Amino acid sequence: MFKYTLCFIIYQNQVLLLNRNKNPWMGRRNGVGGKINEGENKFSAIKREIIEETQINPDNLDLKYRGIVTWNEPTGEILGLHLFVGFLNEPLSFKVPLKTREGILDLKSIEWVSDFKNLGLVDNIPYFFPRILQDDKLYQYHCHFENELMQSVEIKLLT
Repeated sequence: MFKYTLCFIIYQNQVLLLNRNKNPWMGRRNGVGGKINEGENKFSAIKREIIEETQINPDNLDLKYRGIVTWNEPTGEILGLHLFVGFLNEPLSFKVPLKTREGILDLKSIEWVSDFKNLGLVDNIPYFFPRILQDDKLYQYHCHFENELMQSVEIKLLT
């Protein structure tokens, strides 16, 4: 069910985002992350992905787990990802924007990432992004899509 990880890295009140080169969400900005490999847990997977996609040492992040994002595939299968936020308290080791094999890394304001009218983001981010910055509780964000368009997000506290 939970095959993926996703992390939003916060640096000097900005968010490091990846403008994706490929699907899903090609041309849209998202956090960094990816598939959980066999034998990995969610923490080792997100740390590996952070290194692969940003070259940031995850030991230099105050990394916090924030819950799960789920969605229904057209087949009816429910897929999901583990959601993280990481606070970087040292200078970036690279200048942005930075073109990588995954896309273009750049910093955007927290307000920009939280705006529901922002068409440059993955659709569901404004539903959970402000909460993962401020709330230590774990939530499930279940996204409902129709014809690949997001219709709604149900938010539930995980116990």
